[in-house]
Amino acid sequence: MFVDAAAIVAMLSNEVEAERCARAVT
Repeated sequence: MFVDAAAIVAMLSNEVEAERCARAVT
Protein backbone atom coordinates (compact mmCIF):
# COMPACT_ATOMS: atom_id res chain seq x y z
CA MET A 1 0.00 0.00 0.00
CA PHE A 2 2.81 2.41 0.85
CA VAL A 3 4.40 1.86 -2.56
CA ASP A 4 1.09 2.40 -4.36
CA ALA A 5 0.40 5.60 -2.41
CA ALA A 6 3.89 6.93 -3.17
CA ALA A 7 3.48 6.10 -6.86
CA ILE A 8 0.08 7.84 -6.98
CA VAL A 9 1.44 10.94 -5.23
CA ALA A 10 4.44 11.01 -7.59
CA MET A 11 2.17 10.73 -10.65
CA LEU A 12 -0.13 13.48 -9.38
CA SER A 13 2.81 15.78 -8.56
CA ASN A 14 4.32 15.10 -12.00
CA GLU A 15 1.03 15.98 -13.70
CA VAL A 16 0.75 19.21 -11.72
CA GLU A 17 4.34 20.16 -12.52
CA ALA A 18 3.79 19.34 -16.20
CA GLU A 19 0.71 21.59 -16.28
CA ARG A 20 2.60 24.41 -14.56
CA CYS A 21 5.51 24.10 -16.98
CA ALA A 22 3.17 24.02 -19.98
CA ARG A 23 1.30 27.10 -18.74
CA ALA A 24 4.56 28.91 -17.99
CA VAL A 25 5.96 28.13 -21.45
CA THR A 26 2.76 29.15 -23.22
